[in-house]
Amino acid sequence: MRIVSDFRDFYDGCQALGQDRTLVYVRKRQKIDLDWPVGDCGHYDLDRCGVLHGWVAIKFCGNIHRCVWLQNVNQAGSKRVHCYGIEDVDKFVRQNFPKDEDYEHYLDPPDGWAGWREKSRWPRSFSRDYFVGTFTNGLDKWSSKRYWDKTDTKFELVKEPVAVVDVVDNRKVLLVNCQLKPYNFAKVKPPQTAYMELESWLNNQARPMRPIPHVPDETLAAAKGFDKFSFRKDKAKK
Repeated sequence: MRIVSDFRDFYDGCQALGQDRTLVYVRKRQKIDLDWPVGDCGHYDLDRCGVLHGWVAIKFCGNIHRCVWLQNVNQAGSKRVHCYGIEDVDKFVRQNFPKDEDYEHYLDPPDGWAGWREKSRWPRSFSRDYFVGTFTNGLDKWSSKRYWDKTDTKFELVKEPVAVVDVVDNRKVLLVNCQLKPYNFAKVKPPQTAYMELESWLNNQARPMRPIPHVPDETLAAAKGFDKFSFRKDKAKK
């Protein structure tokens, strides 16, 4: 598979391992404004504890991957950490809030508010159960369920192998054939796996064959060197 694009992604290096030159992936970027209300953008400050949080949905070769990103702005130069499972969130909380009481309140927040803020900086509203519900979409009380349902509907309109629903310039957008490296998608699909799945996806797409043009019998006969006397006796000859 050859990739024709104006940018590089994390799996592009696999082209050097050998490729089917007849299969071409034209990776043309497109940005579609979804015009969603600000409240449905999925970006939150976790109760002013210094952690930003947002949701990203990624469609890759027909499969949808849900991602939660977290960023500890208390640390200078911090970057977003993209989490594709509850284990990734557990690791982020443990590394950024190392106190045992912080992590315990994340796992099992105490009932009531009395004295709670003095003991833990991790917000009660964003417990581990909240993030489990975000990934599984199994709890109606989480607003993430409504969010994922909307993104799944938008993905149905995309006929390309790569698409992402994210926030750009405070607007919710659908990014088609975008770069996946900034989302650390290699954590989900290593480069060679991603490349092979893209190649398989392109091979499996229905490609209507060109219709065979109709050629008159006279034209076919002339092309083979026959004329009107080839299969009958010429009356002029005795």
